[in-house]
Amino acid sequence: TILERSVAFQQMRQEAKEIAVQTRRDARQAARCLRDLHETAKKLEAAVAAGQRAWDLAMAAESQKDVGRAMKLATSTMQGVNRMATTMLEGSEGVSRTRSEAVGHLARASEGEKTAPRFWASAATITRTSNEKLSSLADSIAVLVQDAEQPKCVA
Repeated sequence: TILERSVAFQQMRQEAKEIAVQTRRDARQAARCLRDLHETAKKLEAAVAAGQRAWDLAMAAESQKDVGRAMKLATSTMQGVNRMATTMLEGSEGVSRTRSEAVGHLARASEGEKTAPRFWASAATITRTSNEKLSSLADSIAVLVQDAEQPKCVA
């Protein structure tokens, strides 16, 4: 009936709008995650320098007290490195999950564009653009996490 079709089109329009909003939000969130992970990577580099200082202190230790200080610094450095590495890994995994969801949104928008282009054309365009941005950000995050592996190993 006409009423059923009207309700179906309203639902479709709402779904298109929600998908467009969600993919934009996901892309912005991934960009924030990348900025945060850049900051974490800088902190990780600082932790490596602290680890080097701890090593130097331990090698130069002349008393039990100096050895204790060096061990305390080394322990806190490694705990910090582990926390930062975990944060980076969790951020990367979160963006990967978001990226997978975005692929599903893109498929739905493409499918909707074929059946009801009037409602879905804009949503499909937004979803494609956001999906491309999200993919690029996810790749950048993966490289950042991979590059952070070496300083972690050094520490």
